[in-house]
Amino acid sequence: MVIRRGFLAPGARFSRVGLASILALALAWAMVVEPAGPLPCSCMFHEITGKSCFTCGLTRSVHAASRGDLQAAVRFHLLGPVVLAGALLATMTCLAEALVGKRMLSAGASRWRLQVILGAMIIWVVYGVLRMAAELV
Repeated sequence: MVIRRGFLAPGARFSRVGLASILALALAWAMVVEPAGPLPCSCMFHEITGKSCFTCGLTRSVHAASRGDLQAAVRFHLLGPVVLAGALLATMTCLAEALVGKRMLSAGASRWRLQVILGAMIIWVVYGVLRMAAELV
C-alpha cells in the first residue's frame, strides 16, 4: 500500500478518531460536571502546604470558560480559557484529519506547533511560580 505524502495511513486515521473522541469526552465532562468542592482525588501539594499548585483552580476555570463566564474563569486560573481553546482546537483538528485522511499541518507547521506548546508550558510554569510567590506574601 502506497500512501502519498501528507496523507494518513488507515491506522493513523483510526488513532485520530480515538484522540478526538477522548478530547471531546473530556470537554463534555468539563462543561457538564459542576466542580463543586474538592475533587475525588485531592491535591497532595495543597494538602501538605496549604498553598495552590500549578493546576489548582484549572478545572473550575475550564468549566467556567466553557459556560462563557470568562471573569470567573480567569479568577480561578488565568490559563483556563487558553486550555479550553487549545483542547477545542486539538479536537477539531484530530476530527478533521480523521475525516479527510490528510494532515492539516505541514512539517514546518508541526515545528511551529511544538514551539507554541513549549512557550505555553513556560508561561504556565512562570504563572504558577508567580502565583505561589504571591501566596507567600
